[in-house]
Amino acid sequence: VLDILDSHSVASWRSLVSQLCESPHLAESLEAAGMPAVKAASMAAEKMLERRESGSSDAALLSINPDSSLYEACLVLKQNSAHWLPIVDIDEQICLGVLTHLAVLQHLVTNFVEDRRLFEQPISSLGIGTYASADCEIVSATLDTPVYKILDMLSVNCISCVPIVNAEGKPIAVYARTNVIDLVSHNSVENSLDVSLGSLIFGPDRFEGERESDSDDQPYEDNIPDRMRMHTCKMTDSLQEVFVKFAEVRVHRLLYVDDRGSLQGIVSLSDLLSYFVA
Repeated sequence: VLDILDSHSVASWRSLVSQLCESPHLAESLEAAGMPAVKAASMAAEKMLERRESGSSDAALLSINPDSSLYEACLVLKQNSAHWLPIVDIDEQICLGVLTHLAVLQHLVTNFVEDRRLFEQPISSLGIGTYASADCEIVSATLDTPVYKILDMLSVNCISCVPIVNAEGKPIAVYARTNVIDLVSHNSVENSLDVSLGSLIFGPDRFEGERESDSDDQPYEDNIPDRMRMHTCKMTDSLQEVFVKFAEVRVHRLLYVDDRGSLQGIVSLSDLLSYFVA
């Protein structure tokens, strides 16, 4: 199943587990038939493959030819909310490479000569990203939040990640939609959705037991899995500094924090690309 998962199937899996949460009888029926979580996900993957074979447009592989301009490629990335784009020679039937957000932005930093002063501006003054304000609340969760609520946040708000914060409002991790795949390692989707995120990550015995005697999140902050590790920047950082940070940590998003380390917003490679591609 994991070998064929892509952005479409992750969304399908998120939808599937949400349905199982809302309709427990469906999960019971699947398990009664001897189909645990992995097999249920496999069924969803098979349907996705059927759509691909039938030529459904929503299952088509995005690609661009070598003669396309960088601007055309950026438009395809932006319009399809894609993070990468294969460069395919149709005549030779080969993939020459893969264009990513990071590669495009690194090219812009190197070759953008119209106004270098732009890269010295604080990123917040350029309006890049999403910021907490009176009109905009940054969706977040804690280690105590049930997994099904985090899935709801992802689905209802149409966002790609939910920052995980501690009691002081400081980010300690990021739960992205791709992390939903981790649920296939659990024997029961329904039971996995009901537990807290901390219990899912560290195990219920360790997390719940230690929480009863100590409410400090520090032991867990130090042991967050790499796949959920977060990286931060400040809203006062220049556009150049944010580019350098993305290049160093090679992630899709950074969390904005203030001088106290409290969550203030999110900026992604998609936000940066959208700023340069009208």
